Amino acid sequence: LAPQLRPCLLSSGRRLASLRCSQHRDYHVAIVGSGPAAFYTAKYLFKNAGAEAKQVPMHVDMFERLPVPFGLVRFGVAPDHPEVKNVINDFGDVARTPGFRFFGNVEIGASVPLSLLRKQYDAVVVAIGAQGERTLGVPGEELAGVYGAPEFVKWYNSHPDHAALEPRGPGEAAAVIGQGNVALDIARILARSPKELHGTDICPRALARIGEWQQQCLRTIHVVGRRGFVQAAFTNKELRELDTYDDVLTIVDPKELALCRNPASEAELEKSRMKKRSVDILERMAANFAQRETTSKRIVWLRF
Repeated sequence: LAPQLRPCLLSSGRRLASLRCSQHRDYHVAIVGSGPAAFYTAKYLFKNAGAEAKQVPMHVDMFERLPVPFGLVRFGVAPDHPEVKNVINDFGDVARTPGFRFFGNVEIGASVPLSLLRKQYDAVVVAIGAQGERTLGVPGEELAGVYGAPEFVKWYNSHPDHAALEPRGPGEAAAVIGQGNVALDIARILARSPKELHGTDICPRALARIGEWQQQCLRTIHVVGRRGFVQAAFTNKELRELDTYDDVLTIVDPKELALCRNPASEAELEKSRMKKRSVDILERMAANFAQRETTSKRIVWLRF
């Protein structure tokens, strides 16, 4: 790899002054990571280099630990939401910009030391994002059958680090802790028919496994939040989508919904137009609650 790294001719002590006064030499930037932050950094480096007729020669080398780019867009977006992944088209335009190079299967800090990049480039941007799981610190979360959302999402999105994951079957019910959009993504993937997901880019092996769980006995997916719907992080679009599938019944316990309407939450609700709009959606789900014992559909149960 070393011969491909174009050396910077300036010493680190002279670099800043030269960047300010020279309009003639080429500039070289290394970006570590290839997710959205990395590609937007590259996009605006190229854009600003050509702004106001400056036409500053700009070269960007992007380094990625995995063999393929796009990070969270590739491995974090729900497979049944392909429209969200359309931003990859924009990233492709960046990658076709003269002066851009992508190096996959290169782990900075292992195969290439960060100190080498700092010597070889005018600037180094580290855009790798958060890598670990955020644990809750509650008893039992280390037990078999408990998985962090990043691990589970990357499993069904074909992330190579999680290809060997063998999630245990949940039995009749699965619980998703949290009420953001990722939590609703997971609940939706567990509840939707594999036939509907077959045309997406979901990992075939994961899809087959989820289909087995549904055939065995998986019937209810609980989505559990520690407070009420006013404090939940999901958007109305994601919430509304749960109530649009023929083979999925989304329910809310009317008593739990009523408990969400305490004075403090009412004051918070009054300030949020978006949350006000969610009330009608949740009330429709509460009207479904009586069907939970008789329906043949899989159930997504929002617990507040």
